[in-house]
Amino acid sequence: MERVRKISETYPVFKQIEQKSSGQVKAEHVFIGASLIVFLALFSRCMAPALTNAVALLLVVGPATSLIVGKSLPELGTVKHIISYMLTFVLFTCVDSVVPFMHRKIPFYYHGKLLFFYYLSVRKSQFTDYLNTSLYVHIYDMIKLVNSSASPKDQIKAAQTAAAEKVKEISETAKDVAAAPEKEE
Repeated sequence: MERVRKISETYPVFKQIEQKSSGQVKAEHVFIGASLIVFLALFSRCMAPALTNAVALLLVVGPATSLIVGKSLPELGTVKHIISYMLTFVLFTCVDSVVPFMHRKIPFYYHGKLLFFYYLSVRKSQFTDYLNTSLYVHIYDMIKLVNSSASPKDQIKAAQTAAAEKVKEISETAKDVAAAPEKEE
């Protein structure tokens, strides 16, 4: 119960509820009730995607807005964390959209997704560094390889050559048609 009390103290909403009820409702009890409601709501097909996406965004809004309104230069690690978090969120959202039946095949998919984003938001540098080195560096290298293999200059030259050959072919066909005598009936 001590751990639940520590977690509930990190969220000011639960403290405010405890103060409004004059101490009759403890912050940790409100936290347990809210957690139970969220856990049960994640079984709903219509509420689970919206709930996980909303919570995932709410977990990063605080650090992102503090960076935006901050007067000093942000730490590089914090900026990397927020960018990696948002990139991971976008990848999850894209996979959810492209493969809509996935959540039916994986039991407790939305529960795992919610815990994953909560863990990613709390463990800023450790998990973000792991994602950056194991996933995003490889994605960047793959994009770089694709971009370097398809040189725009080579593509433009190939298109110009193909267009010149097509124009030459059309003009030869037009000359042949013009040179051929018309048959009279």
